[in-house]
Amino acid sequence: MFDNKAFLITGASSGLGQALAIKLANKNAKMALMARRLAGLEETASHCTPRPLLISGDITSESDCRTAIDHTIEQFGRLDYLVLNAGISMWSHFEELSDLSAIHQLMQTNYIGAVNCAYYALPHLKKTNGMIVVISSIQGKIGVPYHTGYAASKHALEGFFNSLRIELNKTVDILIASPGWIQGTELKQHALGRQQRNHTPAKHAIPLETCCDEIISAMIQRKRECVIPKKYRWVPWLKWLAPALLDDLICKKMR
Repeated sequence: MFDNKAFLITGASSGLGQALAIKLANKNAKMALMARRLAGLEETASHCTPRPLLISGDITSESDCRTAIDHTIEQFGRLDYLVLNAGISMWSHFEELSDLSAIHQLMQTNYIGAVNCAYYALPHLKKTNGMIVVISSIQGKIGVPYHTGYAASKHALEGFFNSLRIELNKTVDILIASPGWIQGTELKQHALGRQQRNHTPAKHAIPLETCCDEIISAMIQRKRECVIPKKYRWVPWLKWLAPALLDDLICKKMR
């Protein structure tokens, strides 16, 4: 399925991006990996054969995103999959933020950064009838306390790519993956704002391996959406049918 297909994965220096890169490399994909931390990319590359193309860059920089796409095309001559994984989180009461810089940073990284990459990748993805894989979150569908800026950025991400999918009219497929909390990632450790907890309870977190397998399976099936774990599929329905009940359930989970 992925033999000789060319990928660009953002945020590939750790966590889900790293795990996806390693799994896809084992499926004979051609990999270009982008992140700010070159040392992390080198760690990812040490588990991939053949060695991927490593691109040090910041997705909040439009020029860095354009350069990453250009380098991928120069290396492989094509682009089949753009995996938009790079992101940051937050954990703070909105009123306790010292200023609004965290909110702006969340939008720039989680939303604008993905738009930057998609804009320059689209001409190449159209040539291959390729796919954009958007790593969103279940928080892109609901509100979650202490995560106002993060949830807002994921709502924006889903709104943009759901709209873009219609514009593209099947010339490029778009998969939106919406996982819950994932074990073995650095997202929560580096959350912006005053953290209310040091970690997510393990019983609420998804194994990294499971999350990768679900996303890759959805890619193979060319799905529009992938909610992980599957039980979270009921969440948007409950939001419409019993919003106050959903709010109460979320508060209990967060406590």
